[in-house]
Amino acid sequence: MCDTLGQGIDGFARALAVFQDGLSAIPALHEAVFDHTEEWVDLLTYKLVPQLAGEGCLVVAVAGGTNTGKSTVFNMLLGREASPVRSTAAATCRPVFAGNAMRAKQAIEGRLFPDFHAMALEDLDSAISRDTDCSALFVVAHEELPDRLVLLDTPDVDSIDRENWDRADHIRATGDVLIAVVTAEKYKDDRIIAYYRAARAAGRIVLPLMNKANPAEDYATARSQLGDFCREVGLDNPPCFVVPHDFDVDTRYGDTIHSLEGDLPLWEYLESLDVAAIKTHVFRDTVSHFAHQAEDFLERTDQLAGMLRSVIHDFESRAEAMAGTYDPEPGTEVGRLLHDHIKARRGVLSRSVGRVSGMVAKGLAPVRALANRAMGRTGGAGAARRARTEEEIAECRERAVATGARNLAQGYSDSAHALQPPANVLVRDALNRLDADAAVRTVVDQTIESEGLSDRFRAHVERTLEDWWRDHAVKRQILMELDAILVVAPTAICVPLSFYSGGVGVPEVTAVAGILGGGFFEQVLLHQLSDRWLKLIGPWRDEQQRRFADALCTHITAPCLAGVHEALAPFENDAVETMRKSRELCLRAL
Repeated sequence: MCDTLGQGIDGFARALAVFQDGLSAIPALHEAVFDHTEEWVDLLTYKLVPQLAGEGCLVVAVAGGTNTGKSTVFNMLLGREASPVRSTAAATCRPVFAGNAMRAKQAIEGRLFPDFHAMALEDLDSAISRDTDCSALFVVAHEELPDRLVLLDTPDVDSIDRENWDRADHIRATGDVLIAVVTAEKYKDDRIIAYYRAARAAGRIVLPLMNKANPAEDYATARSQLGDFCREVGLDNPPCFVVPHDFDVDTRYGDTIHSLEGDLPLWEYLESLDVAAIKTHVFRDTVSHFAHQAEDFLERTDQLAGMLRSVIHDFESRAEAMAGTYDPEPGTEVGRLLHDHIKARRGVLSRSVGRVSGMVAKGLAPVRALANRAMGRTGGAGAARRARTEEEIAECRERAVATGARNLAQGYSDSAHALQPPANVLVRDALNRLDADAAVRTVVDQTIESEGLSDRFRAHVERTLEDWWRDHAVKRQILMELDAILVVAPTAICVPLSFYSGGVGVPEVTAVAGILGGGFFEQVLLHQLSDRWLKLIGPWRDEQQRRFADALCTHITAPCLAGVHEALAPFENDAVETMRKSRELCLRAL
């Protein structure tokens, strides 16, 4: 079991370290991910990893509240003063480890308790000095201890010094067996009870010991108080031990710690424990507890990653939607492309005359008029609209792009506060660094930097016009004949033109003469193409919108999402998936 379990635990711990390292650069994200994970992370770090690395032994921790006499009990088990005993409360502020020479060496090398800074205890006062490193673990070699068992004296679990709480919590995560030292004054304190409840829930074996007990009536008071303690903690008839009240006990560390029910004394009971069975029990309960907590952690991690991805998707979708509202009006190059194609369809005589008529194409502005009709850009029923100049078209485009870019940036700013943490912080920080005015100018420049037509659009126009020319043989013939007549005798076509086009263009025909008539062919043909206009011009508009979208995403959306992308990166490497697989491996080993 331990080999498979050890592989799972080791794999999870390594992946967790990589994951934590990836989040360390973003404090808000690290806090969001690892909030309320201290307990099971301690189990992993201080218990499962070192104990499953092949160095396992039974770890017996003497724990309890302030001034309960933990160090006295620790020294009684060893038969000598290995941990300093003082009359002041919260005297032991750094844990003390006792093991034989081999175990002491392993502890100092960091193979038993890797997250403590282990060092030999050369001066007893070092363990009660607050000047020493708060992560210190003082090591005492005690040759009488067997390989299978080590002892720990711990800081108070209810000290006013928060450092002591943290150390005690780490010890709880490290110990297999906790000797719960209580007194008549400290057996029902809320923090004491909570500490041992958590230890029991994590699979620890808790052995209650009443220190400074009144031996009157066969320890009647101690029995009652220990019974209350066991019920509060949730212990089911554990062996209980007592140390009678004795002011001189500190001078007789060799005294036996007796069982309340007359069974084996404490030391003999500890030696009788089946280490393998306890380890199996502790591992099973601890790993189950760890796996449950890790499952919740991984689910929250997935939810947080999903939230970050949804923010990215939402912001990018809003940029695409903003670009979709951009409806640019085609200018000279689109008109010239149509004009050149139409000229290529005219007869030799018409083309000859059309060289002159082409000079007035810009004045007639057939493309813009057709676009206005096809896209509904009219000034009202029957209203004539002056075709806009290239300068006006360019100004309109710039204004539309700048307005859209500013609205997008403002929309991001308005919605940032409503995002879930830590995305709200990440986006707000990015927006504070964004020079919105400069970004808008860059978006405008990139969107309208070139009015050149792409090869793809040119090919599309050629295909569309060729299809129309091929599919409308009758209209094509009439138009070709019409063109020839217009060139030679424009007034002769007034009547048939009126019949053919419903009156469209008749006034113009009568207003122009021979050499200018060729341009009218283009106007009539464009009129005939009006049903194809949206299909014809659609790809060009799509290209302009795509250019606008790319500029928005590059210069506004991406800077706003930079922190979110950075935060998402650790979730998308192999660490999370490795943790998930390692957790499953642990469960299969149980």
